[in-house]
Amino acid sequence: PNMAAVSVAVTRRLFLQRAPAEEVLRACKASEDWSTLAGQEALHAALVTDPAAKQVNRTYKQRCLKALLHALDGHEICEGLLEAYISNDLLGATAKGSDGPSIRTFEVNGAALELHTSDEIGGEAETSGCLWPACPALAAWLQAHASELTGATVLELGSGTGLASLTVACCADVKTVVATDNSLSALSRLRESAKALDSRIGSRVHVAALDWLANAWLDDDDRDAEPAAHAYARPAAELPASPFDLVIGSDLAYNPLLLRPLCRTLGAILRASAAGGALSPRAWLAAERRSAETWAMLLEELQREELTVSDLSEPLRSAAAAQSTFYCAAESIGRLHLLEIRATTHGGDGHHGLSVGNMSDGDVCMRHGAMSTKGMESFETRTI
Repeated sequence: PNMAAVSVAVTRRLFLQRAPAEEVLRACKASEDWSTLAGQEALHAALVTDPAAKQVNRTYKQRCLKALLHALDGHEICEGLLEAYISNDLLGATAKGSDGPSIRTFEVNGAALELHTSDEIGGEAETSGCLWPACPALAAWLQAHASELTGATVLELGSGTGLASLTVACCADVKTVVATDNSLSALSRLRESAKALDSRIGSRVHVAALDWLANAWLDDDDRDAEPAAHAYARPAAELPASPFDLVIGSDLAYNPLLLRPLCRTLGAILRASAAGGALSPRAWLAAERRSAETWAMLLEELQREELTVSDLSEPLRSAAAAQSTFYCAAESIGRLHLLEIRATTHGGDGHHGLSVGNMSDGDVCMRHGAMSTKGMESFETRTI
């Protein structure tokens, strides 16, 4: 019975996070009695009648129910599961294009994080409304390092769905979390998700617009001459006037045109935070590396901003693989990277440098200002 309960709980968690249907089915089958009527009724309660399950996207729910019923071929089928599949199918036929709510629920430290996501494709909806692979991995990292963040002020760049910001607010005894984005639809979803957690996180989470092309941290010379012409530009809202101990972000390095604005803004925030009293401000940027060229450009822009970078990719992958709170696709974990970034202090000669530590084989590295993609197994952390 304990194994059956664990199997149903894992199935429910994966389903609410909208893991692939095959992963949900694999969790179902982890219990020997999953195909019995009693086992099916337990799955029906978790996937159909559970209040959180009712908020799951209709098309995704139908996909999971179809896979489950197909796997039960040859067994006596629970009436509730069959009825749910048929009624969901009929609803889809009469919905006239509407797919119902698109909410993913993460149960973090006793709190239910309901993320309002978007399944639309194209433009800002595609980037800000989707849950990209590095985000749950970053959330897992933040949960694992929550004890280090007591009393911290945290700023998230490109928050999107808000999973990382809301996770740190629920897991760590932070002072303030500011979730930012430059998409109006993302900001609306962020406010809605944060409001649902008012009783848990109170007034610690703030939502604000932030344009990397033009914001209060950038000098006039660094600002984009015509920010409104940029496809992602939005008027910047005023942010809480506070130095930040930690800046976080996930899957931000995908558009080469935004790498320089991102790194300029990040560098300006870290330097302003250090000048404003933060003892050792740092940033944790997580990303799924998809393009060697784009990744090289990111490191080049960080060097241009004279920031110190340490590679925490292996610890991130280990943290993502070891936990069960956030679904992280196994095929993505090997491509995940985590950079810890700090503002470089001036040396006696007035120069700054980029410090790159122990980059894994095939990673793009900075050495004496030149780009290299060769293996760097013995490359030690140093300032250039």
